[in-house]
Amino acid sequence: MYEAKRAVEEGGKEIDMVVNVGRVLSGKWEFVKGEIEKVNEAVVERGAILKVIFENDCECLTLYSELYERWLRGEELWADGG
Repeated sequence: MYEAKRAVEEGGKEIDMVVNVGRVLSGKWEFVKGEIEKVNEAVVERGAILKVIFENDCECLTLYSELYERWLRGEELWADGG
């Protein structure tokens, strides 16, 4: 999370994040979800957007769908990209 905060503070407008592959492979989905939410909050608070990179895994796509649905309901997981 430190790296994401620093990148925004140094002028980054879009921050890329790759999900923790070790946690994905071990099925630690709550950890992965929590990590994405924490990094997203830190990035959005500083005026940037977070782009999450998922490996090609059905569980990752399920998690993405869940987070996207929350965003559509207005839970502000991502900053408004326009």
